[in-house]
Amino acid sequence: MKRSTALLVILGAAAVLSVPGGAGGQLFQPCVNYTAGSTPTSVAVSEFDGDGDLDVVVTNAGNNNLSVYLGNGDGTLQPRVSYGTGLYPGAVVTARLDADGDEDLATANHNGDNASVLLGNGNGTFQGCVNYTAGDSPHTVAAADLDGDGDQDLVVSNYDSHNVSILLGNGNGTFQAAVSYAAGSGPRSVAVADLDGDTHPDLVVASGEAVCVLPGNGDGTFDPALQYAAGAGPICAAVLDLNADGLHDLAVANYTGNSVSILLGNGDGTFQPDVEYAAGTNPTFVVVARLDRNAEPDLAVSNGGSASVSILLGNGDGTFQDDITFGTGNRPSWIAAADLDEDGDLDLVTANALSNNISVLLGTSAETGVDDPVNDSSSLRLGRPSPNPFNDQTSVEFGVGGGAQAARLAVYSAGGCLVRELGGGALADGPHVARWDGRDMHGVQVSSGVYFLKLECGEEFRTEKVLLLR
Repeated sequence: MKRSTALLVILGAAAVLSVPGGAGGQLFQPCVNYTAGSTPTSVAVSEFDGDGDLDVVVTNAGNNNLSVYLGNGDGTLQPRVSYGTGLYPGAVVTARLDADGDEDLATANHNGDNASVLLGNGNGTFQGCVNYTAGDSPHTVAAADLDGDGDQDLVVSNYDSHNVSILLGNGNGTFQAAVSYAAGSGPRSVAVADLDGDTHPDLVVASGEAVCVLPGNGDGTFDPALQYAAGAGPICAAVLDLNADGLHDLAVANYTGNSVSILLGNGDGTFQPDVEYAAGTNPTFVVVARLDRNAEPDLAVSNGGSASVSILLGNGDGTFQDDITFGTGNRPSWIAAADLDEDGDLDLVTANALSNNISVLLGTSAETGVDDPVNDSSSLRLGRPSPNPFNDQTSVEFGVGGGAQAARLAVYSAGGCLVRELGGGALADGPHVARWDGRDMHGVQVSSGVYFLKLECGEEFRTEKVLLLR
């Protein structure tokens, strides 16, 4: 059997100390752990059973399976149910891979040299896996429409063959044969975004020595990779606008450097030199989200060598404050951010490879943000989106009251990040109607999941949750 060489850097045995949460402990409650399988390596959050509550899926590399935890809507999870995958699944992604509107799963299987697809039944259960050949030692997997045909495709990073595999979707949950593109030395994570403003999805790959950007042509093919220096041992890259200039930037977790690198985007697919910020020991994954619920994106980093997550609060200009640590299970290898208890505070979930569990850290921030408790004295009126859930388009009626006022209606992801502004400026009482077609500010279709509509006027705001089902 093939050795799991690519994951040894993350999962190798080490003496670690669980940190109970440092200064800034107001952001998260102490973690609550749920038993997983053997060597949980990745975690994702989505809605699997149609009840509107967020659910969790974890890959168990040592058991060659994944576990699904249905959420109760209050931050607690039901007992796990497991489903077989290929050999040693290292990563999982959720997406609508066929045309039935149900959330599906795909895993990258390190020892199987393939990707597994598990189609969802819409009730929280999944069909048996179907495997598709990828490259050597697949590490991570992402889903997006890479060729503009409206169907979800897969991209898999292959550690030992030093490339990424593109599997174009047929729209019915099946995929075409993989086509590979060189992506640096030992590619780990892969992310998809339009980096140069041409509306074509591009790829960002964290390889062992640099960050690789593969410009997309819009037809599922990609140009040769451009490399950008980060810190020592870049292992994961996240993409979002970090300095509010409307351009995509990169946040990169550096495993060997114990840091996070920020590379601000120029808007043409190129990036400025990186600036490093200290994190914990051996960062393994990074996500961008609004964790203190102000307007600035923050960073959450899983620290594989210190049984903790680091929170780096953003200043809104692409710079970040010193990290704050919170304890997790042993050897967190992956982290996800979502509002599991529906209180408006973002929560964190980590997959802990050595303690064989997942940690849930419920957010407790009290600052103004996407989904704060509604001010009953507010003159703002935000109706319920209809239809909800929706596929092509949803509409919402709103008003400001009190004469013409400057207001803004916008869509935010479940991670608290701005997706698109739907309207703003000086508005009369109304009523007004806004429509959202499931696209972001660049006109690119966003993935299925939970989103928030937020109406703001001065210090007052209203929010409504909407579920997009592709």
